[in-house]
Amino acid sequence: MGMETKEFRSPIPKLVPFFRTSRGGWKRKCQEAKQINKLLGNQVRAVERSRARWKEKALAEARVGGGLRGGQADGATGASPRSRDRGGMKACVDLDASFLAGHSSGQLRRI
Repeated sequence: MGMETKEFRSPIPKLVPFFRTSRGGWKRKCQEAKQINKLLGNQVRAVERSRARWKEKALAEARVGGGLRGGQADGATGASPRSRDRGGMKACVDLDASFLAGHSSGQLRRI
């Protein structure tokens, strides 16, 4: 059983448009994938910057006084509910630390 040579009989004028549309399709698909990849990379960087800002804000708030204003343990200072920390910022910092310990940010960028 030797190698048989197969002779193709398709006319060139019919093949050229097929190859052009095929090339155009994969080029378009590749360009769309690159654009999506770039947008997702930008989104990841924006989220990382935002996380870092919020984390720094939470750590600064924790250093100032544990989140409660005026030193009262029950939090009845007359401050607005938004200015009192009800464990939310500390919980975010703890959650962020545990998340970062188990995941590397490099994994989020690969697509």
